[in-house]
Amino acid sequence: MILIVLVNVIGITMGQVDIEKLHKIYRECVNYCKQNNLPFQFKVDSGNFETAIEFTAIGYHHPPKSKSWEESKQQGNEIKCPDILEFEHRIVIEYEEEPKPGKRMGKLGKKGHTPESVKDTHRDMLYRIAGFRLLKIWESEYKENSYEKKLYEFLDDCYSKKVIK
Repeated sequence: MILIVLVNVIGITMGQVDIEKLHKIYRECVNYCKQNNLPFQFKVDSGNFETAIEFTAIGYHHPPKSKSWEESKQQGNEIKCPDILEFEHRIVIEYEEEPKPGKRMGKLGKKGHTPESVKDTHRDMLYRIAGFRLLKIWESEYKENSYEKKLYEFLDDCYSKKVIK
């Protein structure tokens, strides 16, 4: 498995802290799968369409068939770039930042992740309709190191429920 270096998300530069957090979650996925012989091969979003999924009226494609975000929109399609993707087995992991007290959107607006916003609810609905399993790891879970158990249970559940084709 190749570790993809994160540079940015959807054309917007991520901070070094966000990159490190996402890498840590990604490494946990990879290491857990190796240790437990799970057949998952994850990719990490670097903002260059590595994890891009294009949703069309008749299905979804990875990589997208459109050459750009604009072309996809012109065709009435949507492209979403999950933070971590295992496309073959339809697994998506999103790192979700929580708003800081007193700051509406603040840092969140930069990444485009507002907790349970209309944007995220729509994104999550697209994933569900296409049959993807979605795990959200919240910033507070990351800080408390409580996400690991949740991640491991999710990966085991994906494997045991035969998400595998």
